[in-house]
Amino acid sequence: MATHVVKADHRHLEKQLTDLQKALNSLDTAAADVGELILIIRRPGYTTPAELRFSELVARLATDKVRGVNAAIDGLEACVRAVGAEG
Repeated sequence: MATHVVKADHRHLEKQLTDLQKALNSLDTAAADVGELILIIRRPGYTTPAELRFSELVARLATDKVRGVNAAIDGLEACVRAVGAEG
């Protein structure tokens, strides 16, 4: 038996989606920051081999996180559209 969701629940989800949107908007700034990092690492004598490996790890982890976020948003969109089509 399906239950009905009250408007307060919708407002809570709407706030979560608004927070998500704000967080995603901050990625525009982060993308510009990464562009600056590329210029820094091109400088002669940037780092030691150990520090380079550490930086590569952090960059790979950040990339994986962003890809995970994209996949989560794709899934969220599919769910919301599917449920919305039913209503």
